[in-house]
Amino acid sequence: MVKDNPFYIGRKTTGVVRKGPKDPEAQRRGRASKRKGKTAEREVGKKCEDALGGSVKRTPCSGGLDMKGDLRPHGNILEGWHMEIKRQESWSVPAWIRQAEGDAGSSPWVLWMRRSNCPWRVVMDAEDWLRLMSELQERRGKE
Repeated sequence: MVKDNPFYIGRKTTGVVRKGPKDPEAQRRGRASKRKGKTAEREVGKKCEDALGGSVKRTPCSGGLDMKGDLRPHGNILEGWHMEIKRQESWSVPAWIRQAEGDAGSSPWVLWMRRSNCPWRVVMDAEDWLRLMSELQERRGKE
């Protein structure tokens, strides 16, 4: 048998370097963080569906593909909007805004964020907010 050979040094390696944390605790934290993000995306999607109707679905791979944004709204006023969801304890709002603006391109964007045991907060471009308020004011004037 080859393993009985004193000169046997084990299997040949393919030269593939394993990436990612080898520390099991780091792997556990990474999985928990990913699960927390998916749960937050579902939570925001449900809030939007309940308030606005239509459907709001998670983007496959959380925007890691050609499709950017965490959620895809359909059949409601948010259709065409770029939605970023952040559920983190430490906030990097300027970086998140840059991400949302960059990924949104010419589409309007909205950033949903919250910490544990806190309500959701929303950040969006001021011009988009003013346009929405103007549209709401026009609708109220017609009633």
